[in-house]
Amino acid sequence: KINYIWRKQYLCFFLGIALLGSSLIWKFFGAKLNDLLIFNTLIAILWYSRETMDLKQISNKQTERLRIEHKTNLRPYLRLQKGRSGGLILVNEGKGVAVNLRPVYKSDNETREFLKVPAMAAAPGSITESFVPRNSSLELDPSVTKFTIEVAYNDIEKRNYLAVFNSNPLFNDGFEIIKQEEA
Repeated sequence: KINYIWRKQYLCFFLGIALLGSSLIWKFFGAKLNDLLIFNTLIAILWYSRETMDLKQISNKQTERLRIEHKTNLRPYLRLQKGRSGGLILVNEGKGVAVNLRPVYKSDNETREFLKVPAMAAAPGSITESFVPRNSSLELDPSVTKFTIEVAYNDIEKRNYLAVFNSNPLFNDGFEIIKQEEA
């Protein structure tokens, strides 16, 4: 109960203490007007300190949210889609540059590294089509076979990311984004 009053109704709490305290000091100690003003000034300072503490907590929360939003807005965000000639197309939809992309093909019985991509510019129009080796002899059509593509990459601030795509013909690009997170 005291915790709830302190967190939610502290203005009423301070007003009650000021009124009750002033009357007790005046009645039992015979305080003068100057003493009552000093006591109520103390209560006002405590109230002001509580308000300042609340403002600081709100400001800290806003600052943290802005940091997260800024970090999210400037990160790369990859999307994989099937290409016209049986290949794969990697698209960077994010506003950050992706560097050192390392795609890996995984199926039930095979794991194979594709060609590494040194960098992908930020959106719009950042597309890479040539990361699958020409002699790979892999069936890369999502409607024919089930497989996973994992792409490990960095941004220009050297943060590590991992994107995981499963082939799924129910999606218009042919791939479902399973995971896209900072590693």
